[in-house]
Amino acid sequence: MPISKTLASASLAATAIAGSAVALPVEAQAITPRITRRLDRPPLDRHLWGIAVLDDGGRLVVGRNADRLFTPASNTKLVVTAAATMLLTPDWTARTSLYGTGPVRDGVLLGDLILYGRGDPTWSRRCYSVDTLAVGVCSLDAYWALRALAGQLIRRGIRRVAGAVVGDGSYFEREIVHPTWEVANLVWGYAAPVSGLGFNENTITATVAPGLAAGDPAAVTVEPDFADFGIEVRATTNGAGDRNDRLVWSRAEDGHLQLDGSIRVGAEPTRATLAVSDPARFAAAALARVLADSAITVGGGVAGTTDSLVTKAARAGDELAAVDSRPLAD
Repeated sequence: MPISKTLASASLAATAIAGSAVALPVEAQAITPRITRRLDRPPLDRHLWGIAVLDDGGRLVVGRNADRLFTPASNTKLVVTAAATMLLTPDWTARTSLYGTGPVRDGVLLGDLILYGRGDPTWSRRCYSVDTLAVGVCSLDAYWALRALAGQLIRRGIRRVAGAVVGDGSYFEREIVHPTWEVANLVWGYAAPVSGLGFNENTITATVAPGLAAGDPAAVTVEPDFADFGIEVRATTNGAGDRNDRLVWSRAEDGHLQLDGSIRVGAEPTRATLAVSDPARFAAAALARVLADSAITVGGGVAGTTDSLVTKAARAGDELAAVDSRPLAD
């Protein structure tokens, strides 16, 4: 087991005993040697463990290498999930709302349309059960919530948005990428930003194919495909005998993706799951696409923000539409 995974397991163990240790410090003193004996026996004795259990006053109750710095692995999310199920309950849902910055007159929203997210992560294609053939457990349409919102606008008689569609991800903190994440990883889907508003898990799938002849630019298609999503293609097509294929994805300072390298004539297409840099704008662009499909025109393009003050006044008014996520249990 990698050390990082072991450390995460240690944090899980520490969390599991925290309830009894905090409430009963005398018993906590007895727990310490029990933990020590267990960790000093095979097979756990082959790993480095970091444990820190604090009471509700912030005092260390149980510790082992408690003053060392560790990098926990991704399975620490189990602790967060356990806490969420206790605090929010299994039937809890996340609500996403539409607000307007102006009045609606004669079918026209005289202002911007605000898409305000509260952390719904289910706007993607995903199954929510081991039995993927069971009725209702799979969502095959990442646009399902956006179609529901557009339908509600139509029923209110709205046929045009005079301003922009603004995605607001400010329900979570403004920092959507942790400063300690490796810069080289930020281009990939597994390091997508975390925002209060997101679509398709804040990722796109890019397919790269060779051009028709040597020297042609590589051909790139993306899914989902939004007109304002930019990829600068610098990769070229090699001759059939050239075996030095190498495609390199990177992100420019302005957030756009860049593709360098080369791919041979006749080579099979390659696919990559890539992160978007602005989840709120990405979700707004997805809504704008659905609105266009629903014959609702938008006059001002799309934008994104993580600044709650930008939409505060609009959110003080009535919802124009709203949709709830699948329950937390899913």
